[in-house]
Amino acid sequence: MNLKAWLVIVCFFIWSTGSGWYYTCKIKQVCPGSALHSIDSLAIGFEYNNPQPFVSSHVSSFIDSLNSKSSGNNVLEVVGMYDTREQSNKAIDIGVERAELFLDVYRDSFTYDEVRVSSETMNLDSIVNYFSALEFRLYTKNEKLEEGNDRAILYIDDGDFSRLSPKIDAYLTYLSIEQNDAVVDLVGHCYSQDSAVLNYNCGLDYVNLIRSKMIDKGFNEYQVTAISQGDEMLLNNTDSVSRVEVIINN
Repeated sequence: MNLKAWLVIVCFFIWSTGSGWYYTCKIKQVCPGSALHSIDSLAIGFEYNNPQPFVSSHVSSFIDSLNSKSSGNNVLEVVGMYDTREQSNKAIDIGVERAELFLDVYRDSFTYDEVRVSSETMNLDSIVNYFSALEFRLYTKNEKLEEGNDRAILYIDDGDFSRLSPKIDAYLTYLSIEQNDAVVDLVGHCYSQDSAVLNYNCGLDYVNLIRSKMIDKGFNEYQVTAISQGDEMLLNNTDSVSRVEVIINN
């Protein structure tokens, strides 16, 4: 390769690196190693290892958009996401901190009958300066069932492993018709027993009850997974309510 060709390659490398830096640092304002407190593409964002939310000018329109969906949906769940490598300075995990700190400021802006918090883990490919770490889930709720777009929460009467309420049974029938090709994950929660082991087994009994009903209604066995989290995950981070989560993977 002659000198002229090498010069073309070097110039192209310098141009591509420089233009990439300019777009990242000057246009998007996300320079490597810098802390970013606002970005147009995210209404709400977080820094690594920091539960404090940073909001952009779009947060009001984002909340208005969520409120426009409150008709027919009376529960809003704000889910704080966190990487398992992140550390919290409090007894609660950093995901719950993120959700609670956001709601400390904006809770009164929402028009839902109930607003609650929870947390889930996520995997960041690398430690980044600024990322999205809140999910907003909408549910329609009655005394036995909360139903969202891709998930539901079924409330089980403690100690009752033999029958389901008509509303839960009707939901499972609907699921077998409308989502019969989906893979469904069931997660059981129980708090009524005297030990963590017994609560784990109780949660497993609940999910196995739901799973067997789903198979009876037409789901294949391989489509429905069932696990128990026992008494580990409180609803709204405070409420020990026995339940089965239904997560629909389309």
